[in-house]
Amino acid sequence: MSDNTESQYKVSPELVMDVLHTPSILRLSLRAPGYMNVNGCTLVVFTIFCNFILAMLAIVSRTTVSRNVNDFFSPTGNHFGFLWLVSTVVTFIGLPIFIVYVLRPVRQVTFDKTRNEFLSGNKKLCSFTKLEYVRLTDSQDTDRKSLTSISIDYADGNKLEIVEVYDEQLARDIANMISRHTDKPILWAERGNFPDQMSK
Repeated sequence: MSDNTESQYKVSPELVMDVLHTPSILRLSLRAPGYMNVNGCTLVVFTIFCNFILAMLAIVSRTTVSRNVNDFFSPTGNHFGFLWLVSTVVTFIGLPIFIVYVLRPVRQVTFDKTRNEFLSGNKKLCSFTKLEYVRLTDSQDTDRKSLTSISIDYADGNKLEIVEVYDEQLARDIANMISRHTDKPILWAERGNFPDQMSK
């Protein structure tokens, strides 16, 4: 039986948290949910379709406006051809950037016992042993709905916010998971005050 466990939490309508948990590593990855990736792919297909239409118009315009090959991409000789050239260049530059942006995690935090590392993305923030506690902080959004922020305090006063969630029990579950892996206490901060007691 494998010691690796993978789970997923829907922390908001815009974000999903993927959790990889092994005896030595806990990795929390925030990403857009699948339906948003589908919406992004639909937009890409629509952009390519529009580019195809411009190409057809450029060919038709060439036969009606100018048969000179030099005028095919000319803004004055064949404006559809020029627009097709510009849109093709923009698409081929923007598409890889868009794919990387959509597929990469919004935020990724790794607690690695074996390497004694606490990482944000691929950047080491401190040694695993310099983690201090898991902080839960109550706040409100602009509509005055209750939010609970989960963050890590480390290396004498530094803080890294992991995620904000509307479901307080979900926030407690994630904090407990981090606390068990790191063997650090959970502290609660009411409405932005500095935490002064361990949550039960």
